[in-house]
Amino acid sequence: MISLIPKNDARQALRMRRAFLALTGYIFVFISTLICYFAGVTGRISLTGILLFYLALLIFNTGILVSIYSGLNLKSKDPSLTVLQLFIAICWATLMTYFINDTFRGSMTAIYISMFMYGIFRLKFRDFLVLVFAAVVLYVLAMILLHHNYPEAVDIPTEIVRTVILFIVLLWVSYISDYVSSLRRKIQRLASRDPLTNVYNRREIFEIVKREKSFSDRSGLPFTLCILDLDNFKQVNDTYGHQAGDSVLKLFTRTIKENIRAEDYLGRYGGEEFFVLFVSIDCNDCNPVCVERLLSATRQLSFPDIDRNLQITISIGAASYIPDGGSVEDLIARADEALYRAKTNGKDRAEFNKAGGK
Repeated sequence: MISLIPKNDARQALRMRRAFLALTGYIFVFISTLICYFAGVTGRISLTGILLFYLALLIFNTGILVSIYSGLNLKSKDPSLTVLQLFIAICWATLMTYFINDTFRGSMTAIYISMFMYGIFRLKFRDFLVLVFAAVVLYVLAMILLHHNYPEAVDIPTEIVRTVILFIVLLWVSYISDYVSSLRRKIQRLASRDPLTNVYNRREIFEIVKREKSFSDRSGLPFTLCILDLDNFKQVNDTYGHQAGDSVLKLFTRTIKENIRAEDYLGRYGGEEFFVLFVSIDCNDCNPVCVERLLSATRQLSFPDIDRNLQITISIGAASYIPDGGSVEDLIARADEALYRAKTNGKDRAEFNKAGGK
């Protein structure tokens, strides 16, 4: 049975559920609009116009669902497409302010507030500001057009007050939403980071590997998983103490982060083992140059505060993943097997397991 909710990508599944939530919201709004129509509140639009209008909304939101389901949304800076969904909702609300009778037009402020609450967990304050500006400008344009076509339907002083109130209220909602969103991001960061090294923790790096596998299966692009293990790290702890060992780990992770691209990932697998996920184009298929850069950078580390003679090395097991190339567990097992060979063959080296045995 085909499921519309992705099973192997928790974030995409959440985005799909939120898109469905927005779509179901329009169903209730559609019913409310029909009630308003038959009550004579929307006198400037026909029933056919209402049906065509909501058909267009359905097409737009179906497009958003298809984009998330296919993974096209991942190419956007806003993968959740929240800004786009809110802009569509603002356009809908603006049209409603044009067609609804003056007596009930003021109630649309509450509709705007409820729409902005949809972005409370995803958007930053600057995103909200753009949407506030769009909402106010579109509302003003709608009132100008309405006054031009139906002068008796617009009381200019009242609409000026409504516009100011709409701007202030949306600005306040945006500020509160941004505060809640920043708290959420802080909590999420604390939950996803290793407290010592500030790189991704074991749970989060596993989720990232699963997400990249899902993206690879859809896009056809390979990626590479490397397992890094500090050689003889137990001796560092035994000789200099655990605090010194923590300092070594901190400097090591900072160095690795400086030697991978911004789009690549670094996470702590456990103890002195780390995952590096190469997804950048030039490193995503077991490129030895990228892996050797990590070996070289580690060899050059020095720890004058601990011991000027202290040097560390790492062993690396690298495995590439090609689309539909098995499970995440298989990929990790292949990288781990390559790491075992690197350790067995003398350490301070890398071994590779390319997909398909290339």
